Amino acid sequence: MTFWGAMICPQCETVLKSKNNDYFCSRCNKIYPNNNGIISFVDEKIEEKGYKKKYFIALSEAEKKHFWFRARNKLILFFVKKFCHKIINYEHKMLEIGCGNGNVLCYLRNNEINCQGGDLFIEGLVYCRKKVKVPLYQIDALRLPFRSYFDIIGMFDVVEHIEEDEELFKKVYKALKAHGKILITVPANNKLWGRYDEVAFHKRRYTKVELMKKLNDSGFTIEKISYFVSWLLPVLLLFRYINNKRSKNLNNDEFLKKEIQIIPFLNTVFLWILEMEAILIHFINLPFGSSLIAIARKNRDENRIF
Repeated sequence: MTFWGAMICPQCETVLKSKNNDYFCSRCNKIYPNNNGIISFVDEKIEEKGYKKKYFIALSEAEKKHFWFRARNKLILFFVKKFCHKIINYEHKMLEIGCGNGNVLCYLRNNEINCQGGDLFIEGLVYCRKKVKVPLYQIDALRLPFRSYFDIIGMFDVVEHIEEDEELFKKVYKALKAHGKILITVPANNKLWGRYDEVAFHKRRYTKVELMKKLNDSGFTIEKISYFVSWLLPVLLLFRYINNKRSKNLNNDEFLKKEIQIIPFLNTVFLWILEMEAILIHFINLPFGSSLIAIARKNRDENRIF
């Protein structure tokens, strides 16, 4: 059965019914519990593939101050306000898949974007719940429990962790309302591939052509796509090379901590550079960089079959 604009069972896609704040599938006879505003749509035992839940602790402080996270937040907000202004109102709904500690989610909420959060790991969602009171979902991105439900779905440095990225785009397509938007950031430039990508469980770094093709093949029309962190690319290449050489004897946790350490003076300078770069992105698409940002629109065809 096809039903638009509903929460659905991730197992059988039957429309769910509300039952004592939980959700119930009449076909599977399964209850999806609501625990303090966090609705769980996954099994209790989760295989840690694609990410390590302990990294939420390591990233929680860095995300508040690190130049890269702060600059990315501002760029994401610009894209939402610029390209989604027709659907941003009191009733619009945005979902961030892979919200983790809630860094982007809280930033968007504080700027009047009605953003909800979803993540595979309950640890990240518990951090979110402490920061903001919005609907949160424990979800498997490849088995989304939504059909034509959201106006905007964002995934910020999430897609590269998932092997079946094209399948993910198709699931997001179905979860969006007609003419809904997908907004994503991903790592780019294979010259930067190294131990950090391996420790972070990245499956790939993207090229602009590759990302465009995968979005188009999934039914989306791209409205804007640009590289960013362009002016700092030579510095990042040098830093990545030096860190890889100096960190051979460090374990993965120590290496990750070194990669995201904050050097106050450089952090301030790099943030200023990326803010200037973001202003340029308002007008043009940058031809190279260490990351990509893209926004695309769901096509008119609601009944697209994959």
